[in-house]
Order: sequence, then structure tokens, then C-alpha cells
Amino acid sequence: MMSVLENVSEYWFHNYYRVLVVKTGSSYLVSVDVYRKGWIWSIDDRECVCNGEYCLLYHRVSREELASIDGLEDVIDRVVEAFIVGVKARDRLETVNVRYRIEGSSPLKYSDIEKLFYASWSLTKTNPPS
Repeated sequence: MMSVLENVSEYWFHNYYRVLVVKTGSSYLVSVDVYRKGWIWSIDDRECVCNGEYCLLYHRVSREELASIDGLEDVIDRVVEAFIVGVKARDRLETVNVRYRIEGSSPLKYSDIEKLFYASWSLTKTNPPS
């Protein structure tokens, strides 16, 4: 299912997980909902509040990590950057999102979005919901 509001598209997979696509000029921001209990990556950046009790954690995905994921061959050349995003709430850590910035004026096809959805689960070393 998809809904569109000007430059924003939302694609739902498996009832609870969505891919949000925002078109900005000649690029796209693609945000993929995932879930993994815990955080296993290096932290390349973080945004915290309440004296570090609550944080968004960011891991920059390397080109090598992206290249290791099967099925991304059609879209990988357009990926400018990718991040795995997590949440820290006191002592609890969770992985909740993968974000991609994709360049190029040609529109993303549904098949590209579906590939990014499944690739995100592979990047987080988690099986997609069934």
C-alpha cells in the first residue's frame, strides 16, 4: 500500500514496517523501519537529551557493508550515504531504522524500494518479519 503527499511516499510491508521516501530536488531520503533488540555497531554520531539518558545513535554504513548485501546491485550506485539508527533509553538499546540518501533524477521504482527494505534487514543482521 502506498500513500503520497506531494514529495513524500509511504510504503507499508508486513503490517507494521514502512519505508518512507522523501524526494528533495534530485535526491531521495529513504527511511526504512526495522527492529533489532540491542546495538552491535560502532557509534559514529549521537544526539542525546536528559544528560545522555535518551539518545539517537548513528552508524555510518560503509560501501563495503552495502556491497556485501545481495539484491542491491540495481540501486547501490545511487546510494550516496546510509546510516543505521538506534535508540538508547536509559540502559536499553534498540536498532530501529536504516536511512539512505540516494542521488539521481530517475524515480525510485517500487522494486528499488522493496530491495532497500529487505537489504535493511540484512544490514541489521536480522530476519525480516514474516
